[in-house]
Amino acid sequence: GKPGGEFIWQSYGDVGGSTEMVRIRNAGVHQLGGLTHDSLYEFNNGKPQFEPTTDSVAPNLATALPEQSPDQLTYTVKLKPGVKFHNVPPTNGREMTAEDVKYTFEAYAQAPFSAFRNDYVWFDSIQVPDNSTVVIKTKYPFADTIQSLAGKDDGEILAREHLEGPDTARTLVGTGPYIFVSYDAPNFTTYRKNPDYHTRGIPYFDTIKRTGN
Repeated sequence: GKPGGEFIWQSYGDVGGSTEMVRIRNAGVHQLGGLTHDSLYEFNNGKPQFEPTTDSVAPNLATALPEQSPDQLTYTVKLKPGVKFHNVPPTNGREMTAEDVKYTFEAYAQAPFSAFRNDYVWFDSIQVPDNSTVVIKTKYPFADTIQSLAGKDDGEILAREHLEGPDTARTLVGTGPYIFVSYDAPNFTTYRKNPDYHTRGIPYFDTIKRTGN
């Protein structure tokens, strides 16, 4: 195949008029966000070399799988350098740091407005020793900790200024391979290629349109 062109993605339907990722529990919105956002880890299912049912993960914004303490209560994650949020308001291409990761998981797990708190009963705290390291502590040994750090229906790394800004229910802004262009409910969500994506060689398409009807 040759990179470029437009891909039209016929999905299951419209997500309901909002792109809010934390206050509303909507798997469809996180499907949309799968193009615009990255997570610390990503699931391997869907890759040709893996079984479709695998629950294994690979690094995305992390440089490697986390270092685990012997008691399985502490996970140290090193972050990929040079990752930037999309060069659109309100982030305007600023660099992602460990503070963004800390903010994200505290929002999902502990914010009063989060619709995902029940999914994070294992989560105790997150610390930032430096700009490229986060240390996640669990309340008890939890077998799915690493999978919980991989984006699917939640877990995408967020920018505080976007989540707390006026456009959080109308736009998507992350570090992902595609930049949000528009959401014309219920017809199309349109994306364009992120020219500054941190992983070389992707994405392939210049634009993507997801149908909602």
